[in-house]
Amino acid sequence: HKKQFPLIKRLGLVHQAFGPDEIGQLPGRIGIGHVRYPTVGVGVLRDAQPFFYRQPGVLMAHNGNMTNVREMQEELDEESVHLMSCCDVEPVLCIFALELMKIRRRNHRLEDAVQAMDATLGRIQGAYSLVAALVLDGKETLLAVRDPKGIRPAVWGELPQGQGYAVASESVALDVLNAQGRGDVAPGELLAFRHGQAPVRHQLTEPDPHHCVFEYIYF
Repeated sequence: HKKQFPLIKRLGLVHQAFGPDEIGQLPGRIGIGHVRYPTVGVGVLRDAQPFFYRQPGVLMAHNGNMTNVREMQEELDEESVHLMSCCDVEPVLCIFALELMKIRRRNHRLEDAVQAMDATLGRIQGAYSLVAALVLDGKETLLAVRDPKGIRPAVWGELPQGQGYAVASESVALDVLNAQGRGDVAPGELLAFRHGQAPVRHQLTEPDPHHCVFEYIYF
């Protein structure tokens, strides 16, 4: 249902925490899965991704490290927004949601999300790729964004038999899904995915590539 965002979080390895039964309980055309040891926080359940913000309704996860978390926390405190975790993507999600709500109160459009994400990138610092799921133009939409320096990898591809698209920080994830890789999310770029439609690309900021070879070996 477009007004519900089912969310399952558990600790441990994937096969211990998440199986076919749980997948079968999740409705909708979009899903975000996250498997990563925490580099911020202490590895408790409240730090597990993805995170959800109720207004206007956004799920978000990232692979990265934000270097201005304290500044983001102080800005959000001025907005009376209280964080529930130590994970550094939660303040990014809150900032994006606030920027989106500044544009209009409801019935958000893709161009609103592009504008809000552009503003968000201007307020966050670090190395990251992130995804967000929300309803735009009345359609379930997945956004994929990569930081302007392109330090963290982000790849996307098409699932077989026209089933849709997949975005990942590791190309092996596309291989497991038998997805055909179509390329990278460019540094500073936003890609919007919707069922049955071609991806829409927006260059948010001028690319300033500072690639790290370790990332390409590790991921």
